Amino acid sequence: MKSRNLVCLVLTMFAVITVAHAEESASNGSSSASTSAGILSHLHANYFATFHGPAVNHLDAAETVDSTGKLSKSAMYLDSEIGATYMFDDSIGAGPVLPFLLYTTRGEGASLGDVGFKITDKKTISTSNFNLYTNLILQLPSSDYSYNRGMRLGVKTTPNVRYIFQGTRYSVGAWTEAKAYLGATSGKLFKLYANPYINYQLTHNFSLNVGYEMEADHFAKTSSMDFQMSQNDLMPGFVYVIAPGVLINPYLQIFTGQNISSDRMALGAVVSASL
Repeated sequence: MKSRNLVCLVLTMFAVITVAHAEESASNGSSSASTSAGILSHLHANYFATFHGPAVNHLDAAETVDSTGKLSKSAMYLDSEIGATYMFDDSIGAGPVLPFLLYTTRGEGASLGDVGFKITDKKTISTSNFNLYTNLILQLPSSDYSYNRGMRLGVKTTPNVRYIFQGTRYSVGAWTEAKAYLGATSGKLFKLYANPYINYQLTHNFSLNVGYEMEADHFAKTSSMDFQMSQNDLMPGFVYVIAPGVLINPYLQIFTGQNISSDRMALGAVVSASL
């Protein structure tokens, strides 16, 4: 397992080095110092994570909740992703993505996800008050979960959209995801996810936010159009921009798949940092 993970990491890093080398080769007649500076100006790094926190009525527990909001057996964790992107212009970029789970309680450490390579278009459609971001991500079965159920390749996209109501403090948008687990013979074969939201800007770095999270999954050994709803929850919270490129979005997670009650609520947060 360790050797397979190492190969995955080497391949993704090789992809970034190849792109950088191509840019350097194209810069005929320039000094190596200026070329290096030019390459670095095109490279961007980012960290994105969703914190899966405690149940509201079990704040002292070391465990988080399951997809219905009930206390689970899993330690709290950050569903994390580190990416490095080489931007060819102000919109198109490509680079490796390293997902991992970072457990924050019970001393369980971290586990590797499915390492991948992402191509992005930050401005697929862009106007003064509207933006559509799209991407394509190809992932290797570097996690134990994917490897053990026979996945050969993950094909994933996570487009997001935002519309700003000009002349007001309101904006609306949605975070979405679709992923196919090609070759898998058990468990989840296809995932559909959406998190539409409405945001109200109070100050330049602080806003109120309400999202509604939904996920439907298609599993092995079921009919082709059989999707099961695995999660529904309302997420009121706020967004605080700590510094340019760094923000945190704490929220209360209210699970709505069954009767809404205090024993089906949890705390969570989104953390994002870009360089």
